[in-house]
Amino acid sequence: MKKIRWIIQACIFLLVVFVSVESNIVVSDAAEAESAVIVVDNYSLGNKVLEAGKEVEIVFTLKNTSYSASASSIILTMSNSSGMLNPKYGSGNQIYVGNIEPAGTKDVSVLVAVNSKFNADFADITCKLDYVSLGLQKTNSVTVVIPSSGGSAISVNSINVSARATINSKSLVSINYINNSGKDISGAELVIDGNVTDECKNMTLGTISAGKNYSKDLYVVFTESGVQQASIKMVYPSENGDIKEIDLGTYSVNVAVAAENTNTSNIIDPIVIWAGRGVAFLALLAAVLTLIIYIKKK
Repeated sequence: MKKIRWIIQACIFLLVVFVSVESNIVVSDAAEAESAVIVVDNYSLGNKVLEAGKEVEIVFTLKNTSYSASASSIILTMSNSSGMLNPKYGSGNQIYVGNIEPAGTKDVSVLVAVNSKFNADFADITCKLDYVSLGLQKTNSVTVVIPSSGGSAISVNSINVSARATINSKSLVSINYINNSGKDISGAELVIDGNVTDECKNMTLGTISAGKNYSKDLYVVFTESGVQQASIKMVYPSENGDIKEIDLGTYSVNVAVAAENTNTSNIIDPIVIWAGRGVAFLALLAAVLTLIIYIKKK
């Protein structure tokens, strides 16, 4: 009777070990789960530009770059270092956004007043994003540079540079611009200064027809990993032959090293799980065989 009880206790102990291995694997997987990262993916002023003493509606497109974790209780806090852009009188600089699902986007409209003394080529806006993901409080801060018309023949309504890229792979730059003059403009280029391939340093925009609005998607290829700075300008010839420049700002891009196999994480987890199960099963089998031999000897 004692032998039977001892066998039952040993089996229960090994079963607990087996369950423990399974639990540890699950906990490990949960701990390594990637939390949401909320960024400003794009912005737009419609067909308007920043103009001194005027109000303009800026639509920010927020994106959750995680494909597995959602973000909740998102709050956007807007600020401007020069004091030239401020929320419309009577409204605050904080906006409750709510939730964004994995890989999802959400548009947020902000009505801002442009200072009457504003005369720069661009204005910067910092969007501080506070949110909760996987039960943890997260914060991300993104600064966008919004060009003004500056009285130039070409005005840039918006430019968007992807915040993340992969080394030696194409990364998207989207730009919206308009020819304010009555004549076509040829020879306009987007000039990028940074660790990018030579082909990306000067990208032609073709002929820009008089009075027309354009939206273009261009691609840059970063040659170094890490946080890279990309300074962007639009240059074009004026009527008298001078070269005009529009400073579109400097952008920080997190460039990752290309993974050899993007499915590695999906392959490793099942192997680890089944390895743990195999070890527990072999331990259980060895214990049972030992007990059988022990009983036969008795």
